[in-house]
Amino acid sequence: MDNSRDGMAASAGKTEYVCRAIGLAEAAGFYKVELSDCDGYAKDEKITVISFRKSER
Repeated sequence: MDNSRDGMAASAGKTEYVCRAIGLAEAAGFYKVELSDCDGYAKDEKITVISFRKSER
């Protein structure tokens, strides 16, 4: 993720994840794109990188 040009970002900069799995999960009104099996994280820990409202197409 590179938000170095995003003035509204909590922390400007670049974050790099090295992961071996990607998935789509549903949550209250949202679809979430999640990464898992990432270096430096627990094998079963999921990192949400982006989410979309179910009502938007």
